[in-house]
Amino acid sequence: MRVVLRHDVDGVGRRGDIVEVAGGFARNFLFPARWAITATDGMEQQAASMRRARDQRNSRDREAAMAKAQVLAGATLKITARAGGKGKLFGSVSASDIAAAAREQKGVELDRHQVALDEPIKTVGTHEVPVHLFEDVGTAVMVEVVAAGCRIIQLEEPQLHLAPLRGAIDQEVSLDFLVEVFNRTVRGLRETCEVWGHSCWGNPSQQRMFASNQSYKPALGYYNQCDADVLTFETCTSHGMDLEAIGKEITGKKIAIGVIDHHTLQVETPEEVAALIRQALKHIPPERLVISSDCGMGREGMSRKHAFYKMVALVQGTNLVRKELGLPEAECRAADPRYTLTRNG
Repeated sequence: MRVVLRHDVDGVGRRGDIVEVAGGFARNFLFPARWAITATDGMEQQAASMRRARDQRNSRDREAAMAKAQVLAGATLKITARAGGKGKLFGSVSASDIAAAAREQKGVELDRHQVALDEPIKTVGTHEVPVHLFEDVGTAVMVEVVAAGCRIIQLEEPQLHLAPLRGAIDQEVSLDFLVEVFNRTVRGLRETCEVWGHSCWGNPSQQRMFASNQSYKPALGYYNQCDADVLTFETCTSHGMDLEAIGKEITGKKIAIGVIDHHTLQVETPEEVAALIRQALKHIPPERLVISSDCGMGREGMSRKHAFYKMVALVQGTNLVRKELGLPEAECRAADPRYTLTRNG
């Protein structure tokens, strides 16, 4: 039986084609679905019109597909999912999830059937996924699956430097015991996030706890046993007196140094911040150095404005050293004259 196809039919033909099909196939499938009509005499003109409309639509669809391919080619779509300690997802990332990510992150509308995913993604990491956009148009996107949850967790220090000074060390509570407490607390966390161990010399009512600067040196060997990715040290108030010892004793971890004093209301200058960073770089390689404040500034008598401009100085001072090292500088809009509300001159 000769029929004119009104829609594309896999394995049969495309819209506007006149084809021969079995009579039963036409009566039981094509005609009820309104996908074809009987090819009577005089149908040639109607069939040709349908083919022209089909070709015009295909041309538009191909152009739209090529535009989508240009946006998606080499793009990375980031998808967050719950995962276990070894990177195995509790669920999976499906083609629908990838299509939704393309829409939300790149503004590209995809049908889930266009995402050629042989099976759902079940592990964190970067996966290359083909995307079929049209008959002869396709590309591939990189899907970065990251574990949900905190990327960084910071714990208060295990009192390794303060406990002896407070007389809190005895046969039951030893420095080895405090290290074990810290390590048991963070057990398993480093598989899913970055663990920071914070230490400082205290800030009760924005006052120093000791009349003179105390040294971390007796506790550094114990700190190096802590199962952390980053260890923070209060170094601004002591003018960096322990930096050499910290650089020698702390190995295999990143070191965060304080370059902002959390006790005083005086805002540091960028040059003062840069000077302390340069001093630290004599003992700590740049790839292991993290710049921070000595401690938090929001609990006691410091206003938000003071804290804000102290952190602005931190970024500006770090940028001075980054520029010297040939490293990219961090954006600091608070110091950008384009955003000031005052006029100079």
